[in-house]
Amino acid sequence: MAAPALRNVQVPGLIVAGAVLLAIASPATAGAVLWGKVEVGMTADQVRALYPAQEGTVKHGRDDVTIKGAVQIGRCHPSVHINLTGGVVREITTGMHDRGILPACVEDAYRAMIERYGKPDIENVEKTAPFGIDHNKTISRWIKDGVVIEMIKDEGANEGWSVSYRAVNGEKTGL
Repeated sequence: MAAPALRNVQVPGLIVAGAVLLAIASPATAGAVLWGKVEVGMTADQVRALYPAQEGTVKHGRDDVTIKGAVQIGRCHPSVHINLTGGVVREITTGMHDRGILPACVEDAYRAMIERYGKPDIENVEKTAPFGIDHNKTISRWIKDGVVIEMIKDEGANEGWSVSYRAVNGEKTGL
């Protein structure tokens, strides 16, 4: 499946062609590639060696590494968050939630996911009206090469989106 045509963004040691172009391959166990060169089960030290701290771009936290400007999706410039809970890679997320975000940014991200992965394997829309404000949450899930890719698209009072990547590891894949 052809990836969306978006501009390249330089990240230390890695060029990423926008639109959450996550290199997904290998089986659903430790070692599944989630993003760039980051694999499920890599240690925090291995990830930090791939992405050394760099002011304004790469930040090392106790249980995470955050990379700013790693991808561009339409007018969106989300950060990539590598979860290192327990000292190893478990999940990678990217996305934006901001009351000032352009609704087009949410749609740009969703279109990029459809272009990259095709129609979701599972999609569910939740409609609520907290405090009398209409709110729609669409959860789309793809299962590709042993990796669960889940996009949550919020429309309404809390406009935004997020995408998570994790190994299947025998989990239930329905919503």
